[in-house]
Amino acid sequence: CSAKNLLNIDEAFLKSQQSVLYPISPLYDLNTGRLSAACSRAFTRIFRVFDMDRDGLLSDAELNAFQQKIWGVSLTEKDFTGWKKMATQHDSSGGNEAEEVDVICDGKFTVAGFLAIFDVLITGQNRLEVPWKVLRTLGYDDELNLNIPASISRADDCRLASSDIDFLTSIFLQFDSDGDGTLSSSNIHSIFSVLSTPHPPWGERGTSVLFQDCFSLPCIGDEETRPASPMADVPFDPAIGSPPTSHPSSPSSIISASGVTISSS
Repeated sequence: CSAKNLLNIDEAFLKSQQSVLYPISPLYDLNTGRLSAACSRAFTRIFRVFDMDRDGLLSDAELNAFQQKIWGVSLTEKDFTGWKKMATQHDSSGGNEAEEVDVICDGKFTVAGFLAIFDVLITGQNRLEVPWKVLRTLGYDDELNLNIPASISRADDCRLASSDIDFLTSIFLQFDSDGDGTLSSSNIHSIFSVLSTPHPPWGERGTSVLFQDCFSLPCIGDEETRPASPMADVPFDPAIGSPPTSHPSSPSSIISASGVTISSS
């Protein structure tokens, strides 16, 4: 680059602009040579969003839905083949054979494979605009914090709809690692590990303290047989989204009021 001879001036300005618009430091840890923890959490959450069947893998159809959401175009068979080849050729272990993980399983992307795509785009192709396009489209700011829409975070009616219950039930089943109908503390933390603050929203009190180890399979009770909610006779105040004067004695009764029952074994 030479200002005197006007050599590569346009390229220098372009690179300067890109470094501001698409910074690498929030995405990549140059000391470890890996995606940053915040970046990995964000893309793992995005993976879960598009994993519609909750099998822990991204099929071609789910990957195409992701492509449609971000860029508004569909992937071709050649694109699928290229992405899978890119992921399989990427060293996701950082040179440590003990940490090698599968990136493709049954023809579908694992979380590691999905992350490998963005690792290659950042380090192998210098295409920082691609991960930033994904993150910003899906609500992340420049510090990789997820912006929750006001319509969700300030909803007047905080009661769970049937679709919400179905979603939470599918998450429960997905993370019930041993299939025993209960969520352990490690299962709970796995669920919330993709958040900007990667721990359950009830904080340092811990799941075992708050729920008294009463993790169990959510059951949708029959309307005719479900016990009456302890808040049923308390008027609902839409301004604050909760009964104004009465509070249930336990967290499980809060959940029961929404139609989901947590029962201890």
